[in-house]
Amino acid sequence: MWDVLRVRGFRLLWGAGLASEIGSWMMIVAVPALVYDLTGSTTATAVAVLAETVPVLVLGPFAGVLADRWDHRTTMVVVDLVRAAAVLAILCVRDASTVWVVFVAMTAESTAGLLFAPAQAALVPRLVGRGPRLDSANAVSSVTGGVIRLVGGPLGGAAYALWGIEAVVLADAASYVVSAMLLVFLPRSRAVRGRATVRLLIDELVDGLRAVVRSRLLRGLAITSVVFFAANGAATTVLAPLVAERLDGGAGTLGLLMAALGIGYLLGGMLSAKVSAVGSLTIATCGFLLLALASHPIIGAVACAVIGVGGSILLVVLRTATQRRAPEGFVGRASASLATVQTAATVAGAALATTASLTGLLIAVVLGVALSTVVAAVAVPR
Repeated sequence: MWDVLRVRGFRLLWGAGLASEIGSWMMIVAVPALVYDLTGSTTATAVAVLAETVPVLVLGPFAGVLADRWDHRTTMVVVDLVRAAAVLAILCVRDASTVWVVFVAMTAESTAGLLFAPAQAALVPRLVGRGPRLDSANAVSSVTGGVIRLVGGPLGGAAYALWGIEAVVLADAASYVVSAMLLVFLPRSRAVRGRATVRLLIDELVDGLRAVVRSRLLRGLAITSVVFFAANGAATTVLAPLVAERLDGGAGTLGLLMAALGIGYLLGGMLSAKVSAVGSLTIATCGFLLLALASHPIIGAVACAVIGVGGSILLVVLRTATQRRAPEGFVGRASASLATVQTAATVAGAALATTASLTGLLIAVVLGVALSTVVAAVAVPR
């Protein structure tokens, strides 16, 4: 799997993603903590989280269109520099009266970042081809992503507690600059010439959606994604009450479950080339069922690790299938469209889950993930 790092272009792209993701995961913990410390308001803290989610829902598909039109290397370099400038604005925040700067900065960072992922997705097959190395490239990215999930959040929380938000912001900004410096050495791609009018962007977005719909594989994975990510979104609301009511734990137990999830994500990346979409969802279903029956923190941690394995494999399958089956010039918008569908389903699942009891929610999550397995078996070709 790791032989793909011998490809210089992919090695640079992988290193850039590694650097920027570490900084981003540090901010995931530090920013909500900062907002809550300044305001004491859970509503304000939720707004800080939404500031990074809303742009994905509103602008995500159009970001894919632009990523397909522009030179991928230049796009990612500019995005990194914009994100670095955006997070540095948080250094101006001193009290509750200036906390709005955090919301603006997070929105700007998230909006710019929308262009990075589809450009990156389109660039990977150009660097390693669409053969076996593509599976290896995505597996390597998934494994390192699991490591970052494990260390990034705790590292950000520790840095915030020891040295304050300034240290975390400077580390995040520096990670974006390092990423941009690595990306400069990548080859350029041919940009689409011509003025990008609103009508043209809409037409190209529709073309990208048609490319997904016309491919039986991508269409089946898109439908499967809606079901799975809706159930997974509902599951995000279950961990805290599950820990409190079933596992008799607190923040430490919740941290244990999240660490186990990261370990599962790491292991899933290593297995991703050997397991299908149906297999990954079967694994996830078993994990959610075990979580629903858990009565001890250790059992809950094992369940989360199993969920992480299944979820990680599914993400690699989705990414690789899109890069391999989307037509040349459509990879960016196809990737962005699927990402938007996944985010919308996650938000919808989380919103619907607020009306259910803990037991009802656990049952719904297990049935939802099981249903996604059935959908994948029927709609996704082997």
